[in-house]
Amino acid sequence: MLGFGYRAWWQPTHAPLAFSPKVTGEAGFAAAELIRGFSVLFNVTPSEEGDYTLALALDDTLGAEAYTLVGSPAQLVIRGGGARGLLYGVYVLLGRLCLGRPVETTNVKSAPAVAHRVLTHTDCPTGVVEHSHAGWSLFFKDGKLGYDLPRLTDYARLLASVGINEAAVNHINEAKLPDLAKVAEVFRPFGIRLVAGVAFSKPTVIKHWTQLARQVYDHVPDLAGFFIAPPLNYRAEPAAINCIARALAPHGGVLYWRCAIDNYRQDWRNTEADRAKAAYEVFRPLDGQLDDNVILHTPHSPTHFQVREPNSPLLGAMTRTRQGLAFQLNNRYATAAQWEEVLDTPVTNACMTRGLIGHEVTALMAEANTGDDNWTGSLLAQANLYAFGRMAWNPAQTAEQCTREWAALTFGTAPDVVEPLTHLLLASRAVHEKYTTPLGLGGMTHPANPTLPAPESGEYTSHGMYHRATHTHIGTDRTTHGTEFTAQYHPYVRDLYENSKSCPEKLLLFFHRVPFSHKLKSGKTLLQHCYDTHFEGVLDVQRFITIWEGLHKKIHLEAFNAVREALEMQLTLAKEWRDVVNNYLYRLTGTADAQGRKIHGSAD
Repeated sequence: MLGFGYRAWWQPTHAPLAFSPKVTGEAGFAAAELIRGFSVLFNVTPSEEGDYTLALALDDTLGAEAYTLVGSPAQLVIRGGGARGLLYGVYVLLGRLCLGRPVETTNVKSAPAVAHRVLTHTDCPTGVVEHSHAGWSLFFKDGKLGYDLPRLTDYARLLASVGINEAAVNHINEAKLPDLAKVAEVFRPFGIRLVAGVAFSKPTVIKHWTQLARQVYDHVPDLAGFFIAPPLNYRAEPAAINCIARALAPHGGVLYWRCAIDNYRQDWRNTEADRAKAAYEVFRPLDGQLDDNVILHTPHSPTHFQVREPNSPLLGAMTRTRQGLAFQLNNRYATAAQWEEVLDTPVTNACMTRGLIGHEVTALMAEANTGDDNWTGSLLAQANLYAFGRMAWNPAQTAEQCTREWAALTFGTAPDVVEPLTHLLLASRAVHEKYTTPLGLGGMTHPANPTLPAPESGEYTSHGMYHRATHTHIGTDRTTHGTEFTAQYHPYVRDLYENSKSCPEKLLLFFHRVPFSHKLKSGKTLLQHCYDTHFEGVLDVQRFITIWEGLHKKIHLEAFNAVREALEMQLTLAKEWRDVVNNYLYRLTGTADAQGRKIHGSAD
């Protein structure tokens, strides 16, 4: 029997339909999914005797993935520019019905903002999924592509239902191609093309890449392209990147080239070197030198997806290069609000990041948080997967809209459930930030378990994530008087970050080295702010638990118990972070909390 979490945002509804459906028009996969949806969600089977017609039609005046829904008292017509557009229209209609929206007055026209909406997977052939808390791989088992067919089919349906149209599967080689072809057969009806993550070898040997491309496309003719994360010791060269891109071009393939600098190493003694500068220094000089079918996979942040970072200066700096703006589907907090903040960040005085979408940014990408445990492990983390798909299709969607919609689809439309759950999810990132690292400080995580605090774990390593705290100061000077990271931004943005007075306080410690006695806009000292936020973070998690307790008997018991357990675990972690970081700051400064609260481990 399938559990509550497995059904994700496609939960059967007990609300009766106001009509008996009759499906006409285009037969095929979209019609089959519509009929299946009525059966699974409403326990209704469309028939010829239905009193309300749902007509499916192709419309070549629309883009291939675009759709329209137009209702009237007698029927609702779903039109799609192609099979994929028709399928997306079906899923949107089913979602609207689950939310209780009337069919007669429906008038929707929609098309995706970008052609490439990509979910990248970090699954290993062993079945382990890197950076995930969602169980074992959906693709790999015992060193090969081995999967549960019904589960993989349901996974493809989940992704397609929110508009994701490409899925990158890594560790692909010649031996895995017959099995990759079978995976492609599962995803193909849902309008999802695979991207093959292949090893980077023989950089400029065109014969090697031409042969590999031919082999892969012989097995998967509609492959979207290759995804390459170069080895740690490789610095990007246009000739090598273009060599691979040209091997893909005859097949219509795209090369996604990951431009995070995982191999960055520096001497901790060197206060002028800066990990945050690395990606720009390597890739900005390549602007205009890469072929048109190259898309640079560009993480939105300059270091490594910390809870608070500025946008990467590469965004807006490569006007002659296609980019894929990349997010991470973090399991520790809801990320939709963070993505909205990324999109609303200026790249110049005349353009926000969202203004790049459809121009330099031709792909929206995310590192998956999925596995065989409830899809995302934590039930609430499913909100991140849902929101990514919705915002990748339409970046104008707000975090609140996506979150509220997910909550209603998953737990029902009752306001006394949807409102508190939406509040909890939208607040979760700010709360996580409170009890971990404030004001853009970042780092401080345990190298073996990043959920745990270890304030000095990275200070004397070559990794390049330092806060350089002393008894008087903390933070990194990234201005033109320090590492000069701010110089990588457009002058308008540079000037914003350069001055500690104009720099957004939430990023103060990312860009500036500040005395603990520095007064914030609140009137508090920096040190007192750090103490306060860590105490507040714990109280906020306790409030989350109280909010969740208020949903008892209003939602599915399995879901209630699972999230209740996860929140208790979060409370334990929040207390650990509070006690470790506050004690660390107290021992550095010798200054007690102004409110006299207990700082564990202090001499007094």
